[in-house]
Amino acid sequence: MAKNPSQERPTQAQTPRTIVYQNADFVSAMLQEMYQAGLLQSAESDTAGKKTTTGNKQKKASAGAGAEGSAPLLAKATGRLDGEWVRQQTEADERSSAQRQKFVYSQAHYLDAVRRGLAERGQLSTDAFAASAGDIAEFTAVTVRPNEVNALLDIATPTLVREVTRFAIRHSKRAEIQEAFDQAEAAGVDIDAGKIAAQRAIHELTASDAATVAEAIAEALHVDARRTATREYHATVTDDRNAVLICDAAHFVTADPDRLLDGQFTVLGKVIKPLTPSTPILANNKLLRRFQPEAVADLLGTFGADEAAAEYFDLSFDTEITNAITVMPIAIYI
Repeated sequence: MAKNPSQERPTQAQTPRTIVYQNADFVSAMLQEMYQAGLLQSAESDTAGKKTTTGNKQKKASAGAGAEGSAPLLAKATGRLDGEWVRQQTEADERSSAQRQKFVYSQAHYLDAVRRGLAERGQLSTDAFAASAGDIAEFTAVTVRPNEVNALLDIATPTLVREVTRFAIRHSKRAEIQEAFDQAEAAGVDIDAGKIAAQRAIHELTASDAATVAEAIAEALHVDARRTATREYHATVTDDRNAVLICDAAHFVTADPDRLLDGQFTVLGKVIKPLTPSTPILANNKLLRRFQPEAVADLLGTFGADEAAAEYFDLSFDTEITNAITVMPIAIYI
């Protein structure tokens, strides 16, 4: 019968890991495939003991009597009666105890078993940038940051885009009405209030229509970026080496991974794409991937054209990731 790897104990003590992201399905499947055995989810251990002590005690007793006859016609006589009384006492001392223990094996335990199993088989690459597609690699990322376009989409929700669009059109149309007032006043002509109200109603319809379209476009962009299911992160491994991490949002151990992933982490994952000189930030989108990096740079560059705003807010965006591999993480931990 195959030995379950989860029952093996490490021979050397190691520092416990803090897991930020782990795909439990991947870990379980890999472990079963390597050892061709099912996973032990929990185990129970029963310990029972019983102790009995028995002792025997015996006691003896003697009884005697003597007499002289003094009555007439009776001869002088003496007599003695010997008797033995035996008492047996049995003492029994019985004690019993039972102890039950239940052990539950966590996913962190299975992750360690997978890492050790891969290392023993020589299937764990420590040089991720020399790995081919399909290889399992482990590397340390100096920094991990969200994809900047996806981070922008986190803020630019469809509701926000709708209201900003509505405000922008209202503001521009209000300027047109004010300009008409100024021209009429300069010419000494009175403007009919009814016409002004009708004009404002038309402008309000224009703003509502534009806001509806803008909201629909924003929702489409969110769907294209698959914000609800996956999250993309860019990791800096060395000064000239990077990694694109495609993570499943459901496997983070925290509800706010963007805030937590701000430091140095170890990544264990499967390489999807080997080292590539340039990876556009929209490469993993369905529709937006058709935009060339130069076009994205020109579009995002318009945000940084305002020098006054640039003094208070960094409006620069990276349009591509250079010298990067694309990885599907199995686990991210410290």
